[in-house]
Amino acid sequence: DDAIESGDEDALELGGWVYAFTFPTISKPTGEYPIKIGKTVGDVAARVNDQVKGSASFEQPVVLGKWQVKRVGPAELAIHNALKARGKWRENAPGREWFDTTPAEIEALVRFICG
Repeated sequence: DDAIESGDEDALELGGWVYAFTFPTISKPTGEYPIKIGKTVGDVAARVNDQVKGSASFEQPVVLGKWQVKRVGPAELAIHNALKARGKWRENAPGREWFDTTPAEIEALVRFICG
């Protein structure tokens, strides 16, 4: 994961997981809400827990979905860019890669982009 984050070209070509998570207090049963979309070549739950460990959140994150993909770096970037083009990026979120979206929209993008 460190190699991917640093932009290592070889690591970006690895297969891995695109995942989505949020926190219980900001999720909704219907409609869009803030969702973090990330990537990992390892265990999704461990990666999510590692990301929130240093934050000031008093809640446990909820993994909304994980999708195994080839070329995880470009796949995640394409999903981010599609959501940005739709005006769903939360530019002022506390952290990166947060979007106002739904798990269904993310899954549809993964299927379209990585299908």
